[in-house]
Amino acid sequence: MDSPVFITPENVAELLGTSLGWVYAKSRRRQRDPLPCLRIGRYLRFERDVIIAWVRDHSNAATQKLVKAGQKKGRMQ
Repeated sequence: MDSPVFITPENVAELLGTSLGWVYAKSRRRQRDPLPCLRIGRYLRFERDVIIAWVRDHSNAATQKLVKAGQKKGRMQ
């Protein structure tokens, strides 16, 4: 079994094409659906494969919402 690969918030921002501020904001515990992370004192680390899975899950959810919204819009016209 391969050991997990942990990456920094800067690596996550680069991987996702977002700002570093977005990564920190989305990692807060009070966030509605936070990025999964490991807290080591004041440092954050992210498991690369878990972040990729999180993005896939959320992109599928977003696509499903758009499809549902389009179906509702089509019924209303």
